Amino acid sequence: PLDRSFTWHYGRGFDACTAPALTSMQAWLGSPYRAIGIYVGGAARACPQTNLTASWIRSIATMGWKAQPIYVGLQAPCSTLSAKVTPGQEWTQGRAGALDAIARAKALGIGPGSDIYYDMESYPPSAACSGSVRAFLSSWTSTLRYNGYSSGVYSSLYSGIADLANGASQPGFTAPDKIWIAAWNGLANVYGYAPSVADGQWAPYSRMHQYAGGHNESYGVV
Repeated sequence: PLDRSFTWHYGRGFDACTAPALTSMQAWLGSPYRAIGIYVGGAARACPQTNLTASWIRSIATMGWKAQPIYVGLQAPCSTLSAKVTPGQEWTQGRAGALDAIARAKALGIGPGSDIYYDMESYPPSAACSGSVRAFLSSWTSTLRYNGYSSGVYSSLYSGIADLANGASQPGFTAPDKIWIAAWNGLANVYGYAPSVADGQWAPYSRMHQYAGGHNESYGVV
């Protein structure tokens, strides 16, 4: 399996819904990016992953790419998406998602200690819904750590990230090791998002920022 540092990157990256062809990854070495988000599984994963195999992972690593594994599982109970966390079953469901994510990561050759990010899409925060999300993600984090992996969470700045940042007051809350802030402000930075999340939280080297939404860029005629 690849060393955990395969999932660590300081600098710019991107994600694509479907893992790109190796020829595209080779062409994009001419881009300013050196990391790619890869969707390894989950009940809410949207796109087919024909290219996403252990040999693909090994190939992009050999090219010099880093990758951030993303797991799109059950969403907030108050979400508009169909696959949702069931209130009262957060700990069981969070554990099940984490175990599935670990199995999928291992099958791809992503070794122990690596980061796996839970994709919790935006939702309308409330006492009940936010508490349920925190309980679910606490279970996700605890299970990943127990099994030798590192927990990350991707979410909107004003819902999932803010709820995690304010989670210390909830009994049994376990914070993830890293956060991935979704805030499409066009600024390639990772700090300056108080009061939703203080600069001293998940610092240093423990946060990413998705600063732009879907759009096209071309490198090496691809």
